[in-house]
Amino acid sequence: MLRKLIYILLWLVLLSPLWSWLVWFLSPAQPRRVVVVDKTVLNPSAREHAAFFWILKHLKWTRPDGKFYDPAVDYLGFFPGENFLYEVHDLDSLSVAARDSLAEQTDLAYFTDTYGIYTLEWYRGTEVTERSSLIYGGLSQADVQFLQHLYRQGKPIVAEFNFLASPTPASVRAAAEALFQFHWSGWTGRYFNSLDSLSNPELPRWVVRLYKKQHNGQWPFTRGGVVFVHLNETIVILEDERDKPEGPPVIETDDAFRRKVHLPAEIVYPYWFDIVEPGALYEVPAHYRIATMPRGDSLLAHYGIPGRFPAVLLSRQPEQPIFYFAGDFADNPITVNFFAKLWGIERVAGWVLASNNPMDPQNFFWRYYLPLMTHILTEKIHWPSR
Repeated sequence: MLRKLIYILLWLVLLSPLWSWLVWFLSPAQPRRVVVVDKTVLNPSAREHAAFFWILKHLKWTRPDGKFYDPAVDYLGFFPGENFLYEVHDLDSLSVAARDSLAEQTDLAYFTDTYGIYTLEWYRGTEVTERSSLIYGGLSQADVQFLQHLYRQGKPIVAEFNFLASPTPASVRAAAEALFQFHWSGWTGRYFNSLDSLSNPELPRWVVRLYKKQHNGQWPFTRGGVVFVHLNETIVILEDERDKPEGPPVIETDDAFRRKVHLPAEIVYPYWFDIVEPGALYEVPAHYRIATMPRGDSLLAHYGIPGRFPAVLLSRQPEQPIFYFAGDFADNPITVNFFAKLWGIERVAGWVLASNNPMDPQNFFWRYYLPLMTHILTEKIHWPSR
């Protein structure tokens, strides 16, 4: 606690925002070739990877030409246009030779989202909660071949949910699992603060439809709860105050790691996650925990769903820097770009800028994703001298 107070005082008193900006401004830029793959960009805000680009600017990582990365253009995947027009520029668009050349030049690759774009959400101009036909998305064979090339060279790779789940084909998923040395259980999940199908517009209609199909047309839920979805479309629901205490899952971080990285011991995580089983390559410094009541325990046991499962996977081997986040960590509407230009902001943002509302997505960014990603990029990866 004393160390936290010292950091805050240093930043607010000795390193005011003006001085903090001056330190950032005078620090040298670091040109690096970063390849970001995002197949779920509905609009130019590029919410699924904009927070990561914010961190790149904060660290003064630039494109090889010296310009800062632009989240609207500097990625591979789906590019939305006007009047329902769009373009796709991705690894499948490249020849094998061009893809291999890109891998040779890449310093780091980050697969932020491969869920894709679907007919209803695209042509209606807004996100909808019913399933429809896929326009574009899913991990591809070209993606895996690119990752294999990076792996052979020992290049850093970061990925997160939805890396392996639907709509990725089973054969491509198996190849990615073999490369990354972890296995997806088939389960994904998310907390919803209301399971009332009439009052919560964010609750997916397909969840309600599939659950009713599996339970004789019944949908008995009105409180909040965690929805689990299996690859085979099985739906399992833990309702607040009935199956579990009220509130979202939390991410618990090991003491030694959280002190090193300046992370909270626990933080609420109310968004999409997946349940993966890591191999020996990884250390797992953070886990999801879903507290349950007796009825919830029985439900989880019946379906083979753990109540505690990995949230962050970090490679144990410096020569094979692979990192996986079992959640939508980079999906965040960060809009205050000025803060990216303040040196040391990641040390104090969790206490100075974070919201008091645990459901606020920016709270997770300031308190968890920013310090975690900064630690990975600056300490977990051993960059060659230039």
